[in-house]
Amino acid sequence: MEIIEHNTINNKTTVFGGITAFVCCLTVISQFPQFMFSRISQIISYISVGGLFVFSLSKNVKNISIRGLNDGIITLFAYYFVIFILSIIDINYLKINLNSAIIVAILIFVVGIRCSVTLTDKDIENILISYVYACIALGVDIYFSYVHGVDFQGYMNLGSGYVAKNSTSVIILSSVIIILLGKIDLKLPYKNITKILVILFLVMIIFVLRSRASIVALPIVLYYSSGKNTKTYIPIACIILGVICAFLLSKNVRIFFIDSLYYNNIEIHDLQHMTSGRARMWMSFFSDMKGNWFTGQGPIFRESIFLASIVQTGIIAGGLLLSIAFFPLRWMCKYMPKSYRYYRMFLVLNIMYLFNGLLFEQYTPFGPGVKCFILWFLFGVFYSKINNINNNEIIKKDILYAK
Repeated sequence: MEIIEHNTINNKTTVFGGITAFVCCLTVISQFPQFMFSRISQIISYISVGGLFVFSLSKNVKNISIRGLNDGIITLFAYYFVIFILSIIDINYLKINLNSAIIVAILIFVVGIRCSVTLTDKDIENILISYVYACIALGVDIYFSYVHGVDFQGYMNLGSGYVAKNSTSVIILSSVIIILLGKIDLKLPYKNITKILVILFLVMIIFVLRSRASIVALPIVLYYSSGKNTKTYIPIACIILGVICAFLLSKNVRIFFIDSLYYNNIEIHDLQHMTSGRARMWMSFFSDMKGNWFTGQGPIFRESIFLASIVQTGIIAGGLLLSIAFFPLRWMCKYMPKSYRYYRMFLVLNIMYLFNGLLFEQYTPFGPGVKCFILWFLFGVFYSKINNINNNEIIKKDILYAK
């Protein structure tokens, strides 16, 4: 298969690549606690993404290919057509927040496509590096906001971070995936040691935020990140096995990690307390759907993209919505060569976001806000690179693919 690339100068950086990297950093910086509490986080994220979209319009994009997007486009239009029909019955169907979250994700995807016309391979690497550094800065800010100067017992009595803890922890977890699988050089001394220390620091921040969704997803990410590399898999397997043994053999370890860190010292009486009410949402699924299988109930709060889509819009629109949610993963499995440099990184990013959405969050993998920005932006970039949007020149495989 011949792969056609936009730009044959793949080892150089561009001004537009620097601007794009800066915008990616702003999407992470918008999650700083100071910005969240002052309520300017949305302003920063909207201006940065909107500005990048407007700036990308200046790029000359010709012969845009929709190869591999046909079924996705049809599914998208079918979903909004069904929502339009349902809104005739009840106008409240237009108020379902997932409707706007999908539009934002698609907008970011389009931005990625348009940016990819100019971005070189080096630009993409620099964007990933900048994203990681922004996540490190976010972690440092959270550390000094919540941990520094607080003794151990005081920390154990702290609340569960701040209002954006779930979105922030997923963003930080995505940076861990990029470090593990992105094949990037953070340009730090003692590369291997520094890389491990950075990952440990970011993992510590995830525990500081006490986002159960990301804590549960962490071993899954580590497992899939190990791949078939025995040197990587064995240490990770030993760590996971050691943690399991520690939980089974030590009551103190269970109290520290489960009661104090995971449940934030909340007294657990039953499965509802353990899952923050999510178990009740799952157990009430069939009663929620009784008489509403084709129409759903309209706007209703459910902490799962599966429950939120089906319960709110019915099995038809809900099924279409879930198909859109899985589309980046389906596309990459069908069209992205496994030898592509970022294949495994993008695969694990998809798995992590879908896992988070299906079990814990009603907007993921679409949002909310910039939580899923990196997923949809990279989807646009990789789609563009692999599907030959600009039919200029055929490049050598050793440039596009990992050696």
